[in-house]
Amino acid sequence: MTPLENNKTTKSYEFRKNTLKKKARELAILCDVPVCLICVDPDGTPETWPEEKERVVEALKAYKASPTSSKQC
Repeated sequence: MTPLENNKTTKSYEFRKNTLKKKARELAILCDVPVCLICVDPDGTPETWPEEKERVVEALKAYKASPTSSKQC
């Protein structure tokens, strides 16, 4: 039964990851802000959006440089 459960987990992860990527892309375009998404798959492998490493580093640096009050929801 493990392969079936693993397949279900993988499909669920892929669906959620693609939805998050779409929303991150929309947020970046509509609000003209740097956006970075880091997902970790069920196997523990990290995946980033955007795929270009430079853009991820840029977004993370901008986040770290921002005042703490703007980081709160």
